[in-house]
Amino acid sequence: MEDFKKLLDEAIASRAALYETIAPLNAQVRDLSVEIARLNDEQAKALDLSSMTRQEQIEYFLFEDGAVTGERYKRRQAFWRTFGVTENGYVPEINQVMLKITMYKGCPKNFDDTLRAVKEVLPFIAEVNGLKVIRIFEHSLSEDGRFELATDGTEFMVNRTYGRRTTSVKRSTDLFDVLSYIQDNHWYEVKGE
Repeated sequence: MEDFKKLLDEAIASRAALYETIAPLNAQVRDLSVEIARLNDEQAKALDLSSMTRQEQIEYFLFEDGAVTGERYKRRQAFWRTFGVTENGYVPEINQVMLKITMYKGCPKNFDDTLRAVKEVLPFIAEVNGLKVIRIFEHSLSEDGRFELATDGTEFMVNRTYGRRTTSVKRSTDLFDVLSYIQDNHWYEVKGE
């Protein structure tokens, strides 16, 4: 038992020494994060979207480094709303926001707007594990799992993740077909035209 206590005390002392060593680095990281957020905010205030191409706008608003605040966040939210999609957090592996679509059953305009938005933004979404992914906001509010529109570049799929298991519930090479499936089965609200 004494050997165990000695090993435990040594491990605790080593951890304490490491904490002391990294404390100044953590403070520097925190200070740099504050500075990055400030610079992002300044840039967003000065940003003239009319001088940017649509591609530049999409790339600018897709980028996320975990330090978005204030003005940049407001402008990004407004930009995606005009697009017909919304944000759903961000993916640190690719430094991009996670986008989300919301489809309304019985609403052709919503379908057309979503199809246009997905076609326009999908080329700029980076892959994670070989897939480009857009979340689906649907009527069960993830009660039966999280649903996502995904593509591997050749096929579109609706994936359902429940716990740690992901399965495809719909697959097609045709985006129109997959979005029709989403609107019929994973809608958020029933609306007329």
